[in-house]
Amino acid sequence: VNENSRNLSYVVPVGADGTATMNWTPENAGKATVDATFSGRDGVTGSTTTQQLTITAATTTTPKPTTPGTPPAADAKMGGDRYQSTDAWRDGGWCSLGFNGTDGAGHAVNITAGHCDTNPLAVGTPDATGAYEVVDNARGERFGTFVKAVLGSLDHGLIKIDDNFAKRFENNYVRVPGKAPVPITGVGSPLLGQPVCLSGQRTGYHCGEVNSLDASVSRLEEDSRGKFTVRICGLQGDSGSPVITGTMALGIATQSNKKSQEDCDLFESLEDLSDYDRPTVEAVPIKSILADNPGLKVRTN
Repeated sequence: VNENSRNLSYVVPVGADGTATMNWTPENAGKATVDATFSGRDGVTGSTTTQQLTITAATTTTPKPTTPGTPPAADAKMGGDRYQSTDAWRDGGWCSLGFNGTDGAGHAVNITAGHCDTNPLAVGTPDATGAYEVVDNARGERFGTFVKAVLGSLDHGLIKIDDNFAKRFENNYVRVPGKAPVPITGVGSPLLGQPVCLSGQRTGYHCGEVNSLDASVSRLEEDSRGKFTVRICGLQGDSGSPVITGTMALGIATQSNKKSQEDCDLFESLEDLSDYDRPTVEAVPIKSILADNPGLKVRTN
């Protein structure tokens, strides 16, 4: 963090939840301009954003006692985990679990990508597409069925969790391979330049920044209208992944512009490219999904 007016710089570590917190005492109250360079976990390339802050006198408050969160069970299902969708004709593919939640009746659901349902017309029928565990790269036991699948600009799906699996989904975590998972504590709206992270079964947990609030402006595709874009690599199989900022749910990943990790690496390294030619993921805002499903909630505990 650079405080330009005093030519001072500070290094602030990024915590396990993807956020950085700094106690800062400015020279004067009033307006101040600060440059913040965000670098995600595991050597993710940084991004710089400039914000003008209004500094006020500090107030004294008594901190409220906090209760530590419950650690996830060993078999817990979290955002970013792999699953396989399979319809009545045995067609399907691998996708990523999104945010765990509850429907209007309080039943456990997972919010993922709608196009992961290979037969969306069967929603609500005995032929509804099932969602299955993946064990040793093979289809395992069914844990739920698609009860909603929306395509296009509001691409999202709801998997209603089977009763015998419900406990494993009763958590608010997003998986970070090799590290502690991120607990989701609320929902937010994307902002330009905002640091974000994605957890996908194909590309893992990695971070970037929001670079557009309406993907259709650059892509000229109706299906992209209302989606935001993230400067980050996403690949087939990452559909449904949770996109977060800190511990806040932001959206569900639905589409990317690269086909392989090699493509991501190449287009990231080339000079003189527009932002939209570099690795980019489209995501549907979680608030848009919640608005389309009255009673649906993202788990925050």
